[in-house]
Amino acid sequence: MKKILMICTKYPLDLNSTWLTRELAEEFNNRGYVIDVICIDWGVLQKRKKISLNNINIYNVPALGCKKTSFLNFFIKWGGSSLYAALLNFRVFFKRHDLVISFSPCASSWFAIILGIFFSKKSLLIYWDFFPIHQVQIDLIKGRFKTKILKCFEKALVKMFDYIGCMSKGNCEFFVEYFKTRREKVFELPIWSEGLRTNGLIKSKSVSFIDSNSIYFVFGGQIDYGRGIECILSAAKIAHKKNNKIKTIIIGRGRLVDQVIKDAESIENGIIYSDFIPRNDYLTLVSVCRAGLIATVPNVSVPTYPSKCLDYMKLSIPIIASIEDTTDFGEIIINAGAGLCCNAGDSNALAAAMLSLAEDELLASQMGEKANLFFKNRHEVKTVVNNLLEHIKED
Repeated sequence: MKKILMICTKYPLDLNSTWLTRELAEEFNNRGYVIDVICIDWGVLQKRKKISLNNINIYNVPALGCKKTSFLNFFIKWGGSSLYAALLNFRVFFKRHDLVISFSPCASSWFAIILGIFFSKKSLLIYWDFFPIHQVQIDLIKGRFKTKILKCFEKALVKMFDYIGCMSKGNCEFFVEYFKTRREKVFELPIWSEGLRTNGLIKSKSVSFIDSNSIYFVFGGQIDYGRGIECILSAAKIAHKKNNKIKTIIIGRGRLVDQVIKDAESIENGIIYSDFIPRNDYLTLVSVCRAGLIATVPNVSVPTYPSKCLDYMKLSIPIIASIEDTTDFGEIIINAGAGLCCNAGDSNALAAAMLSLAEDELLASQMGEKANLFFKNRHEVKTVVNNLLEHIKED
């Protein structure tokens, strides 16, 4: 029986929660693999613990931090957290796994990655968010010297891996150019999600604050900088003003929550805010919406492929994406017939797309069906793992 070590910075431990890393680990486990997970808990959501969850061994270690200065906190968190987590669980590496899987950015897990690659037979890096360029372009990381050091460090870690999976062809091309790595190491590995469990979701109109006379659009995710929140709020107001049946539900947490709450206070804006809600409740809510919203910010060069689109697809609702022109995500969605796209930051165009689907329920339904088919053919976790194993030449 083959052994896999997964190194990550997010792995939900609540019984009813799930996320990309957990879904991947559980799919491998269902195929008979023995899975160990070292989670450097970046959000410090859980205490240090070792648990077995769904037959997977998880070693959770909260990231380190310091409240004195932002620079010292950055140095301790990024420099020390991986070292601390790896040393605490040093014996795990001696199991000599057949495959070690890690995720971007490498810098957050650097020491665990080095040990994992050294002691494992093969290594796979799954690269989602390009570091540090994405953080620089949305002003989360500042300073040329810091940026240059982080890029060199990230590039050195990236080149240690045998295989690299990126979300789309556009992401693969950007990766090769940005890190100057060999093209043959890089392959297309779409993001994934498990399919809907037939008894796990009941479509119902009996959701709080939902009424049958309104047409709902939904955004679920981080309410933070770089997520196009300002554009969504502006578009929601424009669309509601032109068609007062249109209401926009925004769900999540982040640094821009206060702005969302302020706009939601006026009934004239047609905006509804909800804090974090349980997974099944969220899926039920999304299922009764006309379409799901995705937004990024303009003037960034990094191609994105937002993971929130997977819930929209699996629930058979179309996607309305306000995205940067450097990504191929819009082209992929349009070619699949799964939704509508417009330029990032163009709130009028986003509102026009909302109005279009609000006025044509049949078109929205047809796009939703195509979105669901696209999900099954490209993004369902079983399909993605088959693709992964084929590329790394594993049975």
